[in-house]
Amino acid sequence: MDAATGRAYLACDQPTRAVPFLRSRVEATPPDYPRDHLHAVLDLADTVHQCGDGDQARELLNQAEGLIGTVSSQRMVHRFDTLSSAVAAA
Repeated sequence: MDAATGRAYLACDQPTRAVPFLRSRVEATPPDYPRDHLHAVLDLADTVHQCGDGDQARELLNQAEGLIGTVSSQRMVHRFDTLSSAVAAA
């Protein structure tokens, strides 16, 4: 439910309102599902970056970096790399 609510706020171009729902999703996603957890962390990192909070985005990307090696998804690796570049450039 939190993920859907967060995505709805993003679709309405309200990333600030999406953050608490996406943060709840990260907290609720068990680490024994690394792909789901990584996806949740990247969604939150992207959203806080959109909100202008580069420090928080970098912290979340550091957390994601620890998960990226446990997931065999080129899409996730590409998303991580793209988001890392965007945050570094900001």
